[in-house]
Amino acid sequence: MSTLYTSEDAVDYCIKNEFKNNTIEFNKSYLESHDHIGELELLIEIKGHEINVINNKCTQGNEWKFQMFINFLDLVLKTYKLDLDCRFVACINDGVPLTDKYTKFSTFGRHYSSNHIGLPDPLVCGSLTFGQKIRDYITQDIPFKNKKDGMIFRGSDTSKQRENLLNQRMMFCLDNKNSNFIDAKITLFAHYTDKMLENHKINKSEIYAERTSPKEQLEYKYMAYINGNTVSGDRMMWQMASNSLLVQVEPKDNEDDYIWYHSFLNSLDILPTFPEETFFEDFTEFELKYDVEEIIKRQQHFASIILDAGFQMLYTKEALEKYNELYNAS
Repeated sequence: MSTLYTSEDAVDYCIKNEFKNNTIEFNKSYLESHDHIGELELLIEIKGHEINVINNKCTQGNEWKFQMFINFLDLVLKTYKLDLDCRFVACINDGVPLTDKYTKFSTFGRHYSSNHIGLPDPLVCGSLTFGQKIRDYITQDIPFKNKKDGMIFRGSDTSKQRENLLNQRMMFCLDNKNSNFIDAKITLFAHYTDKMLENHKINKSEIYAERTSPKEQLEYKYMAYINGNTVSGDRMMWQMASNSLLVQVEPKDNEDDYIWYHSFLNSLDILPTFPEETFFEDFTEFELKYDVEEIIKRQQHFASIILDAGFQMLYTKEALEKYNELYNAS
């Protein structure tokens, strides 16, 4: 759990692990003859440092997301004066299906065992996380010892559906609805209607709360992280930058998505993770055994590197160059 690493160390580690499984050697012949893409995906060709969007499947209202991604790519290409010759598919949707076998770039999550490669998302890593309000909340955050002795989770009802037709976020809120320590609530029911909740015999009022601002969440000593449809990269970033400790509810294997910096985060052993079935018991044992404030310092150091725009651009540059090398090797 050392903090003796640099931005370059983090980039090297992430690139090595993101490219561990891939089909890039087959992408060239495939992408030159196929232009089929999924929803919220782009087929991009780069010649030198010029970008050409060959195909895109943009749903109405999401054009700006595509443009932000293209602008970010353009900035990286021109900043580093890259000279590339390749095609790739970029997905800016909530994760890439595990069934997609040809390697794609994903700006959100991808399953840890997939062939896909993560890239920073200019919205999540930019405007959402770097927004002035979030910066103010972190700057004004109170010391850990002065916070409320409890844990909070807030999020929508989105997550990978299970056999019982519920998901991990819903289950965690239900399991802890009577807890005096864990305050876990759904703030937006985007999937489950009142009728669906009634069919599951769920009392909505027991697991629902109005939107809780980051400032209000930072009043708690501990914050729980649970994957949504994929990894919530922005949430993880600002929470680790705070004076609270971020802990994770361990996802099941099919729910275990990674974002571009995930492999490095896991290697540092600074995100305490506990199975949902024994979450409170395991957390209580952890709290007694470890120096929580020391782990918070290590989370903050990690966040300071990840939140740096220069780091994100350097990682993207290295990812594009590595892809281009493998793409043209065959």
